[in-house]
Amino acid sequence: MFVCLLLFCTELKERFISEISSRSGLIAVRVWTLIELRRNGQRRKLTIAVPMANRYLSVVWRAVCVCLAFSERFSSANLTDRCKILQNTKTSRQHLTPELALHLITEECTIYHQPIDEDFCFAAEPFWGFFWPGGQALTRFILDNKQLFDGKSVLDVGSGCGASSIAALKSGAKHVTANDIDPVALQATLLNTELNVVGAPDSIVGQHCLRLELDQTNQIGTGCDRYDVILLGDLFYDAEIADVLIPWLSRLSRHGKKDIYIGDPGRHGLTETRLRNMIHQARYELPPNVCLENNGFSHASVWKFVEDA
Repeated sequence: MFVCLLLFCTELKERFISEISSRSGLIAVRVWTLIELRRNGQRRKLTIAVPMANRYLSVVWRAVCVCLAFSERFSSANLTDRCKILQNTKTSRQHLTPELALHLITEECTIYHQPIDEDFCFAAEPFWGFFWPGGQALTRFILDNKQLFDGKSVLDVGSGCGASSIAALKSGAKHVTANDIDPVALQATLLNTELNVVGAPDSIVGQHCLRLELDQTNQIGTGCDRYDVILLGDLFYDAEIADVLIPWLSRLSRHGKKDIYIGDPGRHGLTETRLRNMIHQARYELPPNVCLENNGFSHASVWKFVEDA
């Protein structure tokens, strides 16, 4: 039903906007939310006025508002990816942040045991289907230290399943960009966001929709001028990528004054030399199932990158 309403809203969106914009004589109304629409790089803001006299109509209008907020993010390809994600994952809370339910590839999933070859159902390896230990530590840290992210603009680089982005949203971040070069990962993030606002008041659902941005560009090496906080979970997986990340993070820390948080279980990319630029924030013991899935890593830590540490 949601998808049908979404497609309906996509088709009628421009007409809807023009009708609402041209009506100046609304009687007995209240503002529900502000929707920001993007088209050709330009932003347009639209205030939705909901008649109070009819409760049923009010509920319908609210559903339309949420669908409009999401419709920019859907295409036929994205809808196909969403269906494939749902078919090949299980909802799991078996991780460091059980307050978050996530669509993950677990041992119960057929895809977990399949080789990644030309017949594999996804074009790229589904890294988004696993909640990696560094990401788990980073997400736990965000949820435990909400004051560090409240009111901030956050960039989650290599967002994967989107757990850290969702934690930042729940911590009161004013804007969160989930960034991953795999478009399927971005749809997984959107599905997981929806999963974690089910049952919430409609105003909360709308706020989560509007504060989350999906970004497929490669942000590594950019100035990240829009952001106060940069998150990186499990990106220091080898020395080669570390040699790219460290100079970039140094520039952001030195010139951009960003708060940069890194989650990692102790991979090869974080050598003693590289850790000199980081201040240890927290260390978490991983659940037994996570240890087994990640080559015996038993703990994961969160570090804050500081140029002059």
